[in-house]
Amino acid sequence: MIQKGKPIPTDLIPIEDWVYENFLNQVFNSQSLNSARHKISSILPEWNYLDNHSKVKYLDSFHETFFTKFFPKPVCKLTFSRVRFAATFHANDWCMQFSENALSHNFEPIFAVWLHESYHAFLHFLSLRLLTEDSTEILNPPQAVIQIATKYPLAKNDLVPVTFAKRNLIGMLDRSLGQNSGGKYITARIGNETINHSNANPMTGIGWDSYYLNVEIIVENLTEASMKKILPQYRYKRSYVNSQEYIKRRLNGIAPAYANH
Repeated sequence: MIQKGKPIPTDLIPIEDWVYENFLNQVFNSQSLNSARHKISSILPEWNYLDNHSKVKYLDSFHETFFTKFFPKPVCKLTFSRVRFAATFHANDWCMQFSENALSHNFEPIFAVWLHESYHAFLHFLSLRLLTEDSTEILNPPQAVIQIATKYPLAKNDLVPVTFAKRNLIGMLDRSLGQNSGGKYITARIGNETINHSNANPMTGIGWDSYYLNVEIIVENLTEASMKKILPQYRYKRSYVNSQEYIKRRLNGIAPAYANH
């Protein structure tokens, strides 16, 4: 838990910028960036005239531009209008659901939402490749996705993707683990190749600190850095504060639910 007067837990210390840059340099190349920019410039004049199904289909097509060789393609679907969420990724059916009302916005912010949800799928898949059994238990993805992850285990010496895989799994576990059979709340930490559990008070907010810092904010950092590469002229507006601001707010006593935005 993040508390004033106490050191920041090791697993909550922000990842350095060079790690993100190294990661994205492996994802993007000049060909994919040029292809994406061409596709975007061609759709901008038409975007507001498309129906929602066509918009989702168009967003879906960017997976082949960037991510085909990195993780299985999520199914893109439309769902009912929601106030809080523009889109959500669901690991259990490997599906990205877009709110009907969110698609009324201009292309660029919706494309950023698609990127954000895609990175959730990307990091979940890295976690599955690193520790398939433990990740399967918490993410419960389709069997086809598990089989692909098993086929391509993540090399332990590939430190940058391993860093993201571990942080993502820690955050998902900390948020999701409830009471075990002994009635004690537990949190998770990853050793060399195992998950270690320890007792924790669920009211302290440790699970949410871990989830926001190790899942949502990392994904948002990747999204922001990606948007700068793909559309450098676009002024990106974050959905989550950066790690440093989140920690600052938590140290000032702000609850996790209010410190993340």
